[in-house]
Amino acid sequence: MDLRYPSGIAIRFIGKKLRKDLGLKDDIRYFIFIGRFSGEKNPELLIRAFKQIGAKQVGLIMLGEGPLWEDLKKTKVMTGFFYPVLKANVYDYLIASDYYISASDVEGLANTLLESMTVGLPMLLSDIPSHQEVLSKMSVTTGYIFNNKDSNSLFDKIEKVLLLDRTEVAREVQDIFQKHYTAKKMSLSYQNAYTSL
Repeated sequence: MDLRYPSGIAIRFIGKKLRKDLGLKDDIRYFIFIGRFSGEKNPELLIRAFKQIGAKQVGLIMLGEGPLWEDLKKTKVMTGFFYPVLKANVYDYLIASDYYISASDVEGLANTLLESMTVGLPMLLSDIPSHQEVLSKMSVTTGYIFNNKDSNSLFDKIEKVLLLDRTEVAREVQDIFQKHYTAKKMSLSYQNAYTSL
């Protein structure tokens, strides 16, 4: 394990303190969305799906900025919703969260997804090639792909991801990050692709 990235146990310990510091509740399992609040990121879809969940102990942190931010932060869905402005402490929110979620229509290999992998978060990802590629590398189920045009598909996958063994997922996700997605590994991969042209 690369010492720059804390283990799952260390992350859970740090995460408990960060939850308190960030005003998050201990008894809620938080999904985190990080990105631009704009149409192609589909933040409204996330809100519709989480409204379906209702009174369960599940929350959504939506961290970002963009043209839809003012309207979204007025949405009162449940007590587990947070809409902080994008700040320098993104990593603190990731460590304090339980799951990573992205509903993007188009995305390269998002930095926020890679950062979520360093802390071993299970993931719910929209059905686009970059997300499929990440999940295809996993040897155990670490998350699910959903149809980002259908809140019922997302709702169904939220129910499923909540059942995953978080310790097993954290180990696998961090391992795959180390094998494929560190800056050094990605640089070598790009160099190899370039020289093969």
